[in-house]
Parts: sequence; structure tokens; C-alpha cells
Amino acid sequence: MMDSLSHEHTAPAAPDAGALSDAGAPPGALILNDRIARLEAASTAWAQTTLADRIGVIEAVRDALMAAAEDWVRAAATAKQLTAEAAALGEEWQSGPYALMSGCNDYLHTLRGLAADAAKGAGTRPRHLRGLKTRALPNGQLAVEVLPATHWDKVLFSGVKAEVWMRPGITALGLKDHVAASQSSPPASRSGWVSLVLGAGNITAIAPLDCLHKLLIDHAVVVLKLNPVLDAMKPVLERVFAPLIARDALAIVSGDGAVGAWLCRHPRIADIHVTGSAATWGAIVWGSGATGQRNRAADAPANPSPVTAELGCVSPTIVVPGPWSAADIAFQAENIASQKLHNAGFNCIACQMLVLPQDWPAGNRLLAAVERVMAAAPRRALWYPGAAARVAAALDGAGHVVRRLAACRTFPSVRAVR
Repeated sequence: MMDSLSHEHTAPAAPDAGALSDAGAPPGALILNDRIARLEAASTAWAQTTLADRIGVIEAVRDALMAAAEDWVRAAATAKQLTAEAAALGEEWQSGPYALMSGCNDYLHTLRGLAADAAKGAGTRPRHLRGLKTRALPNGQLAVEVLPATHWDKVLFSGVKAEVWMRPGITALGLKDHVAASQSSPPASRSGWVSLVLGAGNITAIAPLDCLHKLLIDHAVVVLKLNPVLDAMKPVLERVFAPLIARDALAIVSGDGAVGAWLCRHPRIADIHVTGSAATWGAIVWGSGATGQRNRAADAPANPSPVTAELGCVSPTIVVPGPWSAADIAFQAENIASQKLHNAGFNCIACQMLVLPQDWPAGNRLLAAVERVMAAAPRRALWYPGAAARVAAALDGAGHVVRRLAACRTFPSVRAVR
């Protein structure tokens, strides 16, 4: 459980409760105002919950998730136009209920370790850090291996490792002071606030995990505004998060872009987190149109609230050359194609650019294998709004490599670069 860097875990400046006018308020604004007011009234009570309280809440969320998991996958499948027999349903299990369950288990591991240390003493190393491997990077920076962390990780993510590179100056001995540090403050000293999470429209576990981060690390209560593409998830998520909703620590709302824009300007919203496009982030921070351009040029944000964001991008996959066998090429071709085909390509970390060594003899064989895998994959619906038009625009006048991949049965945007 790594700590947020958004505002050092101190409450943002108190908003002006009278700053929002009724002009431009969306339908249902009175109901939204009431829910936000209830969250704000409960915010300090949530911030001051003890480790034991938080453990109990997350255990209850986990139990509710087990009961709602099949309905979660069915709702996601409906939104993404998947049939009940589609092999791709496995993606929805893994990037939906499984991802949130893993997040809950990881938080529980940390919180239980902290609680045990508080009761019995941490000894030479806090319990939540035991078993983590560390190494020094060439520049002396500390790297902590966080994946695989369990036997399930080793099975499901075979051969994959992930590290957190700590800030320069943090040592292995001092690591305990920089991991889960937000939990070290006495609960009675904390004050709460209301955060707005604008949920992702592609991967169903992203918004729930964003909410847990805000609740457990920033000690904030949360308004989760769902992306309209995934509005069908609202009843399921309300069941999963019922233990938090009952405490007025979380409210889940739906609506169009106008509702999201209104919430971003709401005087009781202290900070914002958005998963989406750079254009959406720019509209939130700077404003829209010519006004937004002027504000950005003048470095004058239109929205005074702190805003964090996880935005779409062009993600590269870099191929390291070597004496690859035919089996290596076949395995990695499936790996590369899966990066692109997962969720029909609607993924901010999908492979959008394949970077190959210029004179590597196996390069053309790898490209041909990637094409074969993608062409043989089952057809996926372009379910995300506007996707068909963007595919047509990408293919219009596209280069040779993109056109070679145009026969593939999904968004043909992988481009190889040497």
C-alpha cells in the first residue's frame, strides 16, 4: 500500500460553500447536493476510523464482492457486447472482481500488519514489509519488488515482475517510514474532506480501486461518478460497497458529462481524480474552448481544486533482441497481441507501438507471428462510443505496417518502429 503524493495527506483548502449557483445545475442536483452534504458531515468520522474499523469494513466489502461477482461480470459483458459463451469473459473476471478482490486482500495484509505491530511491536521489520525483495539500482536508488506477492500471482502472471522505485535517498532501513505512512498519524488528529472520483469507462475495477485509495490512504470520503458507458455497473457496485455507503463514506452517482462538469465545480468537493482522456483532464483543469486555451497558456487553472489523473496514452512495447527460438517467438507474439486485444483494445496500457531492434534477424518473424495471432482472434465489438469513427480515421492514409494489420479483427493500431 503505497501512499498518495497528491497533497501529502493534509486536507485541501476548505471550499467556499456558497460558490455554486443554481445556473447550469443538472437534473437531480438537489439529490446530489444532499448526498454530498451527508458525505461531508461524515468525513471526519471516516478519517478518524481506527485500523480495526477499517479492517472490518474492507472484510465486509470483500464478502459482498464474493456474492456479487457473477452479476458484476454479467453487467460488464452487457456493456461490452460479450456473449455468455465468449472466452473474453475471462478478461472481465480478472480485470473486474478479481482485481478488486486482490486490492482488498492487499489492503487487508497491510492494515492487519500495522494493527499487529501496534499491539505486539514491529520488531526489526514491520509485518507488511516482510518478504518483500529489495535491490539497489545502478544509481543507488532503492527498488522494491511488489509482484509476484502471492502464489496466485506466480500462476496468473508467470514470468512477470513489477517493482516500485523509491525516491532517491530512501534506504532499505528507512523504507518503513515511506510505506503506508498515511496510517501512522493518530486517527483523532485527522480531518476529512470530500473527493470526487470520475470513473474509467473501460476497465470495471479501476474506479472501485480509485475509491479505496482515496478512502484508505487519503482518509477522504468519496463521490464516485460513473462513466456513462459503465452505468450498468451502478447497482452491482452499490451492493459491493454497501458497508461504505451505509457509513456515508461513499456515494455512487451516474449521469452525463454535464453532471460530471457540475460536480467538478461543486464547492464541497475538495479534490478530484479522473481516469480518462487528456481532453477531459484539460477541460477540468483549464476549461473548454478558447477560454481553456488562454488559461493554459497563462498557467491559470480554471478549477482551484487539486486534480490527479490517469490518462490515455501511446504505450510502447519494447522488444529486447536475443537468440529467440521459434517457441520464444510464438509465446511473445501471443503476449504482444494479447496486450492489444485485451478489452478490444480499449485500454490505456494497450500496446500501441511495437519497438523492434533495427537489424535483429528475428524481427520480421515476430511481426508475422503477431499478425497471425491477431488475425485468428475472435472478432470483438467496437463497443466504446466513437470507436468506429476513430478506427476509420486511423486507417485513412495509414502507413504500410498499419495496413498490414488492417485485416486483424480488432482496432488495428499497433505500429512497429525500428
